[in-house]
Amino acid sequence: RLETMGDPIVISDDSDSEWSSDHVLRRRPQATDPNPVPSRCRRVPTPEVSSTSGMMPSPVPFASGLSPEASFAGQDVDLAPGTSRPSHMITLTDNPGKSAALGGSGASSSGHLTQVPSVPGSFYEELFDDSEEQVSADGKPEPIPPSRVQRVINTIEANFPEATVQCLGDLVTPRFYPPREILSHVIREILLSPHVGTLLDETLKLLTKIQELHPASITQVEWDWQLLTFVMQERDKELPGQIFFLRYVLQTMEDDFQEALKHPADKMPATLANAMLSCYKQSGNIRDIITWIIGTLSGPGFPLVDRFPQTAPDTDKARAPRKNNNQIIVLYLQKMLALAVEVDRTPTCSSNKIAEMLFGFVLNIPERDQREAFFTTMENHLLRCKVLEILMLHSCSKPTTLPLSFAQILYFLSNATSMYHQTEDSEWESWDEFLEHLHFLLISYQQVVTDHLRVPMGERKEKSRRLAPQTHPDDDISALDVELQVEEFRGRMARVVGGIMPLQIQEKLFLLKLLFLQH
Repeated sequence: RLETMGDPIVISDDSDSEWSSDHVLRRRPQATDPNPVPSRCRRVPTPEVSSTSGMMPSPVPFASGLSPEASFAGQDVDLAPGTSRPSHMITLTDNPGKSAALGGSGASSSGHLTQVPSVPGSFYEELFDDSEEQVSADGKPEPIPPSRVQRVINTIEANFPEATVQCLGDLVTPRFYPPREILSHVIREILLSPHVGTLLDETLKLLTKIQELHPASITQVEWDWQLLTFVMQERDKELPGQIFFLRYVLQTMEDDFQEALKHPADKMPATLANAMLSCYKQSGNIRDIITWIIGTLSGPGFPLVDRFPQTAPDTDKARAPRKNNNQIIVLYLQKMLALAVEVDRTPTCSSNKIAEMLFGFVLNIPERDQREAFFTTMENHLLRCKVLEILMLHSCSKPTTLPLSFAQILYFLSNATSMYHQTEDSEWESWDEFLEHLHFLLISYQQVVTDHLRVPMGERKEKSRRLAPQTHPDDDISALDVELQVEEFRGRMARVVGGIMPLQIQEKLFLLKLLFLQH
């Protein structure tokens, strides 16, 4: 049986030190091992070739009674009578067909034996050495060594992006991160290339791996607002990697902000999200995001839905379509707006400021489906409350001094109206949208109160655990107040529109009443 564990191996019989014709491969018992294999993998210098023989020298000193030439592999050795077999050699008979290693059992007719040096322990140490995959002793990641970076550069110079992505993916480890120039090339020249093709998924996986192992920060980031603006202005050219780039940008900002929240409030470091999305420092960036959202919603590629169909819908066409690219873009941009509310640690003030920017844009959204998509995709309930509150206040026939509260929302039911263009054919539809907006406002306000959304995010979790929802005195409304305002709305519809109230509006009004009573 041939066993290789770094210690010498010999061919011997059942005795401990003599050669016999049984040709059984077995390990020679070792009294002591003067050169034990170290427990930790270390590289050893490659032995120099002997100038006299032109062969690799033996890994151990020559045994007594053997010439230097006899200690190399492939040499024939005549054993003197009484000479024991050196412990560092594997000896095989001249007749391999009868060798025990090949299953033979006959004795060799020749006294000549072939000697092979044992494999040095350092060979296995080097083969299984994974020290480079581990983080360095000081715990800090390091750049990929220049010699390895050159392999990536060679693929770039050869214009071979598939090899670039694969090679870089193999080199990025918890210990090593790519140079900034290489990462910038992957983002700008591969992910955002119009010819990226099937390499798109692999490129995103590579960027995700780099972000997970070595998250971007305000000092280490390879995209800027100018690049994001360029990508969003190239929507008509349909860059294949546009959506993936937006996803990557959002992920870098969210990860950096969440990491900063682990620090105390007074020692919270500057974040990438704050540098890009602060409504006090970068109000122009916030306006850009709003412009991109409205432009995407109003574009030709955004799906529309007929809310008052005249005929029964076709079963196949009525199935919910999959999200198209424009819908996904809107979702990512809305997440950026939600992050902008939090990064300055003043959610109430930030939401007020952003809502004022949004007001004029929302009024110019032409279609109801697009307006509904805008409000339903909003991630931050406090921001949605503020936008809807401004819309309702501007549509009230009588101004009110009530703050944002359940009483204010109930006041809107009997005094506010729709601010969008109405015709005789669409008058009931505009009131249906008005009730829908009241639903959005009421649901979002309940979330604001329950989840303490007026408190900075770093303190929110603690307050949610220790304190009950903080209510306003104007949140105390009775069931009688709700019933009176609902009846007032019914009377107003009879005076303004006339006729029988459509079933859809009756259902929405009943649902709104239940939401008020269950607050």
